[in-house]
Amino acid sequence: MPQHRADFQVPNRPLGKSDIVFRIYEDEELFGTLKVSLGALDWIPANAPHNMPYRITWDRFDAFAKEKGYRIHPEE
Repeated sequence: MPQHRADFQVPNRPLGKSDIVFRIYEDEELFGTLKVSLGALDWIPANAPHNMPYRITWDRFDAFAKEKGYRIHPEE
């Protein structure tokens, strides 16, 4: 099973004016970059041409997570 690791940088200003950037690695190779802003999530796969992101708004992400995701129990 691949090993995943995430690096991130948080800008020193309010969210919305600058994204929070997560770089996701799979087996020590860049898997993709997730950019989080107030308006949307942008996913940029490592092999994306011209770093063109896939964008999803928070409302659509909420619906996607509820439809495709699964609930986990909080650790006690």
